[in-house]
Amino acid sequence: MNRPNGQTVLFPNGYHDTLSSIPVENLLYFGGSFGEQVKSTLEVKTVGDLLQFSQDRLEKEFGQTRGRMAYVVCRGLDRYFMKSVKVKPQISINVPICGQIDKSLIDCISNQLLEKLNADALKFGRFPQTMFMCLKENDVSLADSKTELRLMDVENVREHFSELIERELNDLITQVSTSRGEKSSLI
Repeated sequence: MNRPNGQTVLFPNGYHDTLSSIPVENLLYFGGSFGEQVKSTLEVKTVGDLLQFSQDRLEKEFGQTRGRMAYVVCRGLDRYFMKSVKVKPQISINVPICGQIDKSLIDCISNQLLEKLNADALKFGRFPQTMFMCLKENDVSLADSKTELRLMDVENVREHFSELIERELNDLITQVSTSRGEKSSLI
């Protein structure tokens, strides 16, 4: 489940391994003076170190409220309701083009898109099914294209992304030029 700020839902049988290596100061409520107090009083650095203490010991050291809170939070128990976040259905970039389109601009656009695609693939484990491109002038759409990306093409698309972008842009520019009665090509 995707949650705000990269938060993760932990199930009871998996919290210990996930939380044990996290530094104490990264826990909710442990970032400031309370975190420093816990670290110095108990001589702990990670949540795994803090997990060895009983609730009674934590309440004795930090008071009933703070001790119980420390016990609960370090075990991944959270009373706060959070809404799940929907994954964005699209990845987009907007590139203003002034003047001639050349190979370096196409490579720049390709690299920007690939960076976003790679980040999305790492975070959500997905690759796009469709690529949509649009040429606009003064916020008016002049031409657009939609390219279906087959799953078997994933590696091919990554290797030849610049050529794919160039081909699609060239098609769009040709559409616009033809509609205006001009002769034009990409490069």
